[in-house]
Amino acid sequence: MLNLSIEELSEKIPELKKWLNGYARNSECTKKKYANDIKVFCNILELDSLESINNLDIDDFDVFLDYAISKNWSTANINNKLTVIKLFLKWLKKKDYISNNVIEDIKLLKNNQEVKYTMEIEDKDKLIESIKKHSKKTRMLLMVELCLATGLRISELMNLKLTDVGVDALRIYGKGSKIVHQPVELSLMDRLRVYIDTERKDNIDKYIKIGGIDLGCLFVGNVGNVDDFKNIYKNIENGNQVLENTFRQALKVFAQKADIKDWNKITPHGLRRLAGTCVYAQTKDPLLTQRFMRHSSFETTQKSYISSDKDGLRKIADEYTPLSIKAVKSEPIKSDREIELEKQLAELKNKLSKMT
Repeated sequence: MLNLSIEELSEKIPELKKWLNGYARNSECTKKKYANDIKVFCNILELDSLESINNLDIDDFDVFLDYAISKNWSTANINNKLTVIKLFLKWLKKKDYISNNVIEDIKLLKNNQEVKYTMEIEDKDKLIESIKKHSKKTRMLLMVELCLATGLRISELMNLKLTDVGVDALRIYGKGSKIVHQPVELSLMDRLRVYIDTERKDNIDKYIKIGGIDLGCLFVGNVGNVDDFKNIYKNIENGNQVLENTFRQALKVFAQKADIKDWNKITPHGLRRLAGTCVYAQTKDPLLTQRFMRHSSFETTQKSYISSDKDGLRKIADEYTPLSIKAVKSEPIKSDREIELEKQLAELKNKLSKMT
């Protein structure tokens, strides 16, 4: 976490001063509040350049919310800061200073609303069974399983190309243009290759017939009767790539069909969060979890997955602290004379029992 003043932050991000100057008609008190909210946000997430702001993702947003919870900020306080942050990032994007605004579509919190939702294992099983039952295609199932198997971000999933599929690993273009080769279960990779040779090939062949171009996207949309789709795809030049919103909505549809209680909370990032939670729960290795999740900052891993390990803390409290450890009482050492007397006494008791 950084500890920059607003002056120091403005020197590193001059655009901040330009943005604040746009509120010249506002009171000095309001401008100071806006400046402080941005300063707090940037210090928590260690943002000291436009590049770092542009590279923000949903995990970073979780870190900010976790910090807010740890400081017992009220929902109103969090929402006030979120509003200011959203205004600043929206302005940066409008002025083309950044190309990515990760919190653009994030809604303000409701009173007593849980800040984050972690999917249960049972719900994961229900979701997969629902997809198998209600979808004749394998694409949706593969996308969900890849998210669970590798903790893919939604942007990483959508950007996968045919050339990223290896024998036993995926090449992932992660946050900050980092390239990672992530090992994947072999049976899942085999099914992925079957999809490429069958379902994907069928849809791409139809897409090309209506004038589309195969750009090598791994997951492409379904194309039905070619004549019916000519008008729909006439001007599309994205290689028939599956859209983020399509995947998000499909998740909720299948979750609702599975009778999952919180079906409307099932999101692509929820799959990623479940993957990271399970990896840490099984390994208890924070550094391995960080590598698996492809977090550039260990603090992100720690706050999102490790500090919430309440079961582990309970076990420590119950079994591992000095207060909970009981000294083992050892039997006193007996002399040879005492041992002999005990032996004679036992023999005597045995004779008496036979006489009665």
